[in-house]
Amino acid sequence: MERRQVEDAVLAAGAVVLLIFGTQVAARNQVPPFDPLDGLAYLLLVVAGLALAVRSRFPATALAITLGCCSILAALHYPYGPVFLTLVIALYTVTAHRPLLYGLVAFLLSGAALAAGDVAGGGDLANTLVWYASMLLPYGIGLIVRANRRAGLAVSDAEREQSLRRAQEERLAIAQEIHDVLGHSLTLINMRAGIALHVAPRRPDQVLDALETIKKTSGDALEELRDTLDVVRDRVPARGWSSCPT
Repeated sequence: MERRQVEDAVLAAGAVVLLIFGTQVAARNQVPPFDPLDGLAYLLLVVAGLALAVRSRFPATALAITLGCCSILAALHYPYGPVFLTLVIALYTVTAHRPLLYGLVAFLLSGAALAAGDVAGGGDLANTLVWYASMLLPYGIGLIVRANRRAGLAVSDAEREQSLRRAQEERLAIAQEIHDVLGHSLTLINMRAGIALHVAPRRPDQVLDALETIKKTSGDALEELRDTLDVVRDRVPARGWSSCPT
């Protein structure tokens, strides 16, 4: 089980305890006129709390369950209590971690469902603005968190592209260095070998000179190549090579 799932499970367990005992305390000052808590009310409280266990994996599902439980509790005229915190958390999660349209629809549906439940339970339709205002805070916080996360991802992408660009430039510089070392030496070797072949029938002594030059030039080239690779090895970490696109 992933860490986030464990955190959600702990949150859900804590929410169930809070909802049961917190609603009992809140009901003391609300009954009457609200109806006393019964088995159905406690069932709705437990379901709303347990819905938070899936908020990271299925935020829309968690929102639907918590919204349904809160609306039914309001419609059946049960006392108001901390159960609405589950809806606040679920709405924030959808807004922060799903596309903008999802968050907007979730906000509008949440306010409308709560207002409908309130009216069904004998409340005033004028309270609709109050319900929407109560959902505006988690919706706004979700938008801010979403924007900050996207900005952070954009910065990370830019830094990664810059790192890849630097690595590519480093590879091009290395290739140029090796090309210069080998190109000059191979050109000289080819020229001396051509001279040796040309004068071999008439001047055998110059063949030996050419071979000596070829030997020395090839040795110097190998030494320069080793020096270049040593510099490259010190300058470019192995991780940089592996991270570059091929």
